[in-house]
Amino acid sequence: MRRICHLLLLCGWAALAARAEFFWRMPRRPDTVLEQLGGVRVYETPVEINGAAGTLTAHAFTAQTANGLATQIARRLELPSPSQTPGAAILTHADKTRLTKILVLPSPSGHDQCMTLCIASKGPPPPAPAAWPASIPALDAEPTFTAVCAKTHSGFVTAETALAPEAALTDAAARLTRSGWREAFSAGAACKLFTSNQKQCIVFVSSGDGTGRTSVSLLCREGAGTDGR
Repeated sequence: MRRICHLLLLCGWAALAARAEFFWRMPRRPDTVLEQLGGVRVYETPVEINGAAGTLTAHAFTAQTANGLATQIARRLELPSPSQTPGAAILTHADKTRLTKILVLPSPSGHDQCMTLCIASKGPPPPAPAAWPASIPALDAEPTFTAVCAKTHSGFVTAETALAPEAALTDAAARLTRSGWREAFSAGAACKLFTSNQKQCIVFVSSGDGTGRTSVSLLCREGAGTDGR
């Protein structure tokens, strides 16, 4: 009898451990993770992701560097570790219910502050886009993800190219300059900010996850020129 009680007790602990393991491994929503890491939601708006419905939310962080925050987000969401090259970072989280891109942007002031833009589909991941959004300067690269917000006249695109990251950023900068954009800020060797009248465009590059290709991302918005208006 004593042995039977002991076995039952062990089985009970095993069941509890299994349940704890199940709850610990439950998928985490990216927006929840951002708030758990200290992010303050400052903005939310509907967007079109590859032509389908989605949302964009912005979170502000203090006492956090962009690289450090990107590493923490990747760890929480069990994603590959992002590059430690100073500058912006982009993380992709996908499951059967939604596709999410998280942009981690450094502060132009160089202080330990940063911002994230969380772009999420409202349903299963939509198919890849067929062309560049009209509101974003086109590069010699194949678009794989687009998000457009008609309300704020802003847009985001990620594309792939065979160029190495440094060459891809140089090529993007040259194309923007020829189109009348001016470089206003550089955050390391992987991220640059360009302005044109009251438009802003952030360009950042990263190595593809084992694909041998480079991801080039552009985030453009209107109504925020260098005069601060």
